[in-house]
Amino acid sequence: MPKFEDYEIVRQLKSGQNCRTFLVKLKRTGELYVMKRVQLNAGDKGSVEEHINAMKQYEPRFITKLICTAINEKEFYRIYEYYPKGDLHKVISDLHHLTQEERLNRVWEIFSYIVRSLDNLHSQGFSHFNLKPQNILVLEDGSVRLDDFIVGSDIQVKDYYTKVEGSKIYMAPEVLSLKKIDSTSDIFSLSVIIAELLIGHHPFIGKNDKDTIEKIQKSQFELLPDWIDSELKEILLQMIDIDSDKRPTTSTILQTEKIKDILQRFDENEDITETSEEKVKQMKTEFCSLKQTTMISYNLVKKLELGLETSRYIRCGKVKKMTFDMYETAREINEICSTIVFNVIQIEEDVELADQTNLIHEIVDLVKNVTLDDITHDMVNAIEKISNFGSAQLNHKIFEMGLIQSLVPNIKYYNREMQQGLILTFSHIIRKGWKQPRLSSLTELQTQQKLTSGSEPSSTTSSSLQIIQQFIAITGASIQISV
Repeated sequence: MPKFEDYEIVRQLKSGQNCRTFLVKLKRTGELYVMKRVQLNAGDKGSVEEHINAMKQYEPRFITKLICTAINEKEFYRIYEYYPKGDLHKVISDLHHLTQEERLNRVWEIFSYIVRSLDNLHSQGFSHFNLKPQNILVLEDGSVRLDDFIVGSDIQVKDYYTKVEGSKIYMAPEVLSLKKIDSTSDIFSLSVIIAELLIGHHPFIGKNDKDTIEKIQKSQFELLPDWIDSELKEILLQMIDIDSDKRPTTSTILQTEKIKDILQRFDENEDITETSEEKVKQMKTEFCSLKQTTMISYNLVKKLELGLETSRYIRCGKVKKMTFDMYETAREINEICSTIVFNVIQIEEDVELADQTNLIHEIVDLVKNVTLDDITHDMVNAIEKISNFGSAQLNHKIFEMGLIQSLVPNIKYYNREMQQGLILTFSHIIRKGWKQPRLSSLTELQTQQKLTSGSEPSSTTSSSLQIIQQFIAITGASIQISV
């Protein structure tokens, strides 16, 4: 285990009045870490020891991982893992480059990760007491770690209020009025953070911090917009209640079906990163036995989703122990899964069942991102079936995923049969699901209405081409085909 003297400072990071933060590196390997240097007052050593002992109790997957510590009469040093994606404050601005649907999904994920991490503290009788975007760090996989929590189950609210720097606009109203502080105060702080992620600014925002604090104490928060789903709104309104006794606990919030599904998927993804060459070969063997299947079921859909997801992790290099044989096996799994999807999608209800999971997202991602040499007829035909039998809402989602935009530049390189399949797919997506919110003229608006209304197009390539040509006239897309 490295010691404190094994590190050297690279540069100073953003710091507070009593805590200076540095980017440091391990001299032997050059690996980057974060060092925090805290000034100590008389009698602080006891709380420092409590802090160290508490951090050793918590699961490292929920808080910043403590590497080593050092202490002298005046200062306390802590060295943590370095998280290059930064904190949640940066995410707030990044989220607003996404569509509303994408933003909402990402916020649900972040919310789920924070609640589980916070529950880990609360279940052991501790609270964070210092939640704010800067103290929630983001990992490469999108999950989070809690940082800079204040240790102590019997902390006095007056001591806390004067001790904490720059966090008062995330404090609960009972803390601001110096009445009490407990785990319900964390719940209020989290509701403010999640609302900020959604709307891009503090929900109690005022002319200055003093004005914001007054609004918190009076419960004068900004109403959440209509595009946020009712389930999330309801949870946030309970969490942000001025009456702390009415706020839900972390364990109650974790029972939300949406959150349970997100955390289950995250845990499954963690398992995928640990997958072995033998497991991938076993998966291929199982899919080979299902290749002639024509009956869809929820269990089959889940298996296909896991197969394509595992293949994507291998393709993107996210598996920890990667081999060339794994990569080749993953290519075969892509082909087999696409064939099975093509075989089992027969009617609208089949697409609706597949859309209950992440399978359609995985098959679209596959067709978008595999190389020209790896794309197969069954991959194209599976997407064409999904778009043909899928709803307008689903086709719009596929459009938003960028399927057309990613395939158009290379369509000229595909053979005639695959070009025809892609053109039919494009026509289904454009006609049923394409929305263009910023049309600059009445003529363009009338053209879009022709595309998205009226009778279904025939399945011939020529009629599909007419739809795509109209699409090109509006969007300025470029497409070269040989049919």
